Amino acid sequence: MKSWWLTLQPRERMTLTAAAVFIALALLYLLAVEPFLKHRANMAQRIQAKQQELIWMQQASQQVKQLRTDSSRTRRVINNRSLLSVVDSSARRQNIRKPIQRIEPEGNNGVRLWIQDANFDILVRWLGSLNTEHSVDVVRATISRTDTPGRVDSRLSLQRP
Repeated sequence: MKSWWLTLQPRERMTLTAAAVFIALALLYLLAVEPFLKHRANMAQRIQAKQQELIWMQQASQQVKQLRTDSSRTRRVINNRSLLSVVDSSARRQNIRKPIQRIEPEGNNGVRLWIQDANFDILVRWLGSLNTEHSVDVVRATISRTDTPGRVDSRLSLQRP
């Protein structure tokens, strides 16, 4: 290799040296610098996305805090009403009062219901609204279908904390 190098003209040696330096610099850029720059750009994009996500979370946190304070005020007002009264009035509003055959108290914070031939979809929506609007939970439920499609008989135990 050394003898081959010495046989070259000085101009050829300089051209080969310049080409070798250029190739070395190109390899250095392609193998080290460019991947580093791409990684850095990706990290900058991820940081920006995470910052936007953080801003959204902070705003959502403020909304949750506001809703909690509003909810606690509403619950204090609602908790002054008896559970029987809450169940009866919401059943009338949701048009499910007619199928309710019997309502009786169960302890201090509960009621038992016997419902016959109720529309299943309306019953489920009513129970959902009791939970979201009045913090009433279904403790026990026995639901059986009737001969009519979409209609059910049920026994429910509802409770409020």
